[in-house]
Amino acid sequence: MEKKKVTSDALRKMEIGQTVTFELPQTEPYLSRAVNSGKAIAYRLQRELDCKFTAVTDFDNAILTITKNIRP
Repeated sequence: MEKKKVTSDALRKMEIGQTVTFELPQTEPYLSRAVNSGKAIAYRLQRELDCKFTAVTDFDNAILTITKNIRP
């Protein structure tokens, strides 16, 4: 599944084990800001949702991939 923007609502709707790819702006400084913002939202929601998010950034293709996992 591919989405345009990392939002709290999008992360809440994810199922455990699901991976979502988010398209990011192609140019700096917007690319770095979007990466930092997306990761911050995911990490902030971990406690509230009792899960663990992992985030992988592909700067060359302007993509942030987030996976929702069971909290260890």
